[in-house]
Amino acid sequence: TLQVALTHRGREAVWRLCAVRKPDALSPLCGAMCTTDVSRRLLDLCKGRIQCVRDPASVAVMLSMAIVRSEAVVLVIDDDPRTIALYRGYVESERCTVVGARNSSEAAEALAEIVPDLILLDVILPDEDGWAILASLRERPATADIPVIVCSVVEKPELALALGAAQVLTKPIERHALLQAVERYLAPADSSA
Repeated sequence: TLQVALTHRGREAVWRLCAVRKPDALSPLCGAMCTTDVSRRLLDLCKGRIQCVRDPASVAVMLSMAIVRSEAVVLVIDDDPRTIALYRGYVESERCTVVGARNSSEAAEALAEIVPDLILLDVILPDEDGWAILASLRERPATADIPVIVCSVVEKPELALALGAAQVLTKPIERHALLQAVERYLAPADSSA
């Protein structure tokens, strides 16, 4: 009997194939898959890994591959649901999915589930100010490299940039200005645009 599990860790999908009743049944397959040149080349192309995990109770083959998304994910952290809806209306038609969070707790929950490509952050929030959230995002390895655009009525661009914001937009933000900023940070790294 084989057990198959599919999970995700950050930007990776992980397939785990485990022999349940006869742990040694996967040993020959494990050795063949981990040493085959074709398997290695295929995984290299897909930026994946394969490993064989053995313990006294089981043998498992684990395959990890990068998750490829056709749409970028933008996390909007703003206490006003109308602002989240406005930004969603602006950017969702531009190959983006928007996830909204109205406070730091909802933002933490969202970040436990997804790795956004971009974060739009308000500074004035009910439970924790945006400055503290921005500093926290920069301190954590999982979020340190995610571009953050501060979108606020508070005009302190020097502070925002010093804390690690990629850009500052002052509210009210027009559609064109937001789209231009979003495109700037979601453009492929090798793009000349």
